[in-house]
Amino acid sequence: MNPHNEIIFEQDIVKALVAGGYREGDPEKYHAELALYPEDLIEYLTTTQPEMVEKLRQKSGKDYADQHICREVARAIDAQGALHSLRRGVEFVGAKFFLVQFKPDNEGSAKIQHNYKANILRGIC
Repeated sequence: MNPHNEIIFEQDIVKALVAGGYREGDPEKYHAELALYPEDLIEYLTTTQPEMVEKLRQKSGKDYADQHICREVARAIDAQGALHSLRRGVEFVGAKFFLVQFKPDNEGSAKIQHNYKANILRGIC
């Protein structure tokens, strides 16, 4: 085994991230065109903003609504950048979604704590 093989280094990083609470990424589930894991996005939004997700699902059905959300989030990230979209959320006709909950400064709101714990982080090689 070559000790300078980069894949070994990448695997060690992913192992460390997973040990720290990240999920291990599956390349087969990554949507390259959208540049995201659709299941993670939908899981986060249904956990933190279930009313808005359900509103869209009632209008157009679960599968279509979930695909629409993913497409619109990807479009917003392409247009405005990832950092802007993470900080300010993503807005499109009939909906506004926040994509992350940053660590709160204090123990304040139970909802903010819940949303922070719902963040999904992945390591992949």
